[in-house]
Amino acid sequence: MRIIFIRHGDYNKKGLTRLGKKQAKMACGELKYENIGEVYCSPCPRAKQTAEVICKALKLPAPIVTELLLERDRLKDQPQNPEEQEYYDNYLNPNFSKSHPEGCKDFLARSHKFLDSIIDKDYESLLIVGHSSFAYALCHYFMGTNKDTITWVRLGNCSKLCFDSRDRVKNPSKNAK
Repeated sequence: MRIIFIRHGDYNKKGLTRLGKKQAKMACGELKYENIGEVYCSPCPRAKQTAEVICKALKLPAPIVTELLLERDRLKDQPQNPEEQEYYDNYLNPNFSKSHPEGCKDFLARSHKFLDSIIDKDYESLLIVGHSSFAYALCHYFMGTNKDTITWVRLGNCSKLCFDSRDRVKNPSKNAK
């Protein structure tokens, strides 16, 4: 099965901008040749609205919204105390774990839980619409990277990333624990 990931479109506080809607429609050009069985998305308005634009344009069923695809917590401002500084310094350390904000290890475990739940579905393709942080969770899951490293993938708005479940390295979820 092919797992297709699309990052949400351009947004502001109200949700997708006009540009974001246009980006989502343009992404449909590449997706129209995929045989997509289901669409999953984050509940955040920018991801949900992007998924809805794509589903409508491609005549797909409504997206399945799951909190397992929520964006990873991150600090918005410069760290103010030692605990925030520790989190900031370890943002990409997969062995670092804090309950608030969400540590990398916890984020990977959550992401892998979602991927484990869909990996054996009987579809040609599945579409996931979410946030750029999920792109590195996908790389970690499918490439089975060492538990002490993480691959940071920065995607532009409505950029596409694809993986084939047949190429997946076995048991990468152990790395997220």
